[in-house]
Amino acid sequence: YYNVIKEVASSMDFLMPQYYNGVTRPNTDGINGGVHESALQHFKTLVTDCFGNDPTKVVFGFCISDCSGTGSNSNAQQAVSVMNDLNKEYPCNGGAFFWVALHDTNGDWSQTVGRTVSQTRGCSSGSNPNPPSTPMPTPMPTPMPTPMPTPMPTPMPTPMPTPMPTPQPANEPDATPMPTPMPTPMPTPMPTPMPTPQPANEPDATPEPTPMPTPMPTPMPTAGKTPAPTPMPTPMPTDASTPVPTADNQCARRIGMWGGCMQNPNCCEAGLACYQQSRWWARCLRRCWYAPECKKISN
Repeated sequence: YYNVIKEVASSMDFLMPQYYNGVTRPNTDGINGGVHESALQHFKTLVTDCFGNDPTKVVFGFCISDCSGTGSNSNAQQAVSVMNDLNKEYPCNGGAFFWVALHDTNGDWSQTVGRTVSQTRGCSSGSNPNPPSTPMPTPMPTPMPTPMPTPMPTPMPTPMPTPMPTPQPANEPDATPMPTPMPTPMPTPMPTPMPTPQPANEPDATPEPTPMPTPMPTPMPTAGKTPAPTPMPTPMPTDASTPVPTADNQCARRIGMWGGCMQNPNCCEAGLACYQQSRWWARCLRRCWYAPECKKISN
């Protein structure tokens, strides 16, 4: 599986290793390990051997409260401590994820850890992960100058025209004015009425009566045979003896098969036994190598 990851690493956006329920316990040992293997050393191997020294490709995984069987639960403060130690080694990393969202009550876990993870936000794009928090000064408003009132031009007085004196008439004998002749109106011609033509002396013509349409007789229905109804096909009986496969009779009885043996612990092939690794998972193995807490549940 590790070699497969190396082969496709150049096409992967990121990898999310679960640092819980396995060989590491960073919540109790710290990121450098102690009783269990070092989570930091595992993280470094992925960064250098798979992703060409790019730590932003690896996202650190935590379990909130569903991993008590393996002692892998991490509260928010434990996760913050682990991420702070990871930031010292890799200031620009892929961040963190957690299992499971249902247990993140009121968002307390994700908000606390998110404040630590957000310190490196944007580092992979070359931006400053910790921008200065100095508030920008609020510029003082520039007062707008009060415009000077535009003086209204004083209108020039309009000179009044000097009336010309009316000349006095010369002392001449009074002349009787000639009367102005009135135009003779033209007579309006009256239209000549057109003569009304007299009707010809013909005998009164009696109009022909309009014939009534003859109704067509309504045909009587012809007695015939009523067509028989089309028979509906009879459905074929369903064989109720055919069993429906269920999850109870399925089993990953060999190593390499997908699935587990939780529903049928005694289904493993000869040489294998069903080992339970958590309350959700069990599979057929020669021995339980995944975690020291697993147990054999087959006969």
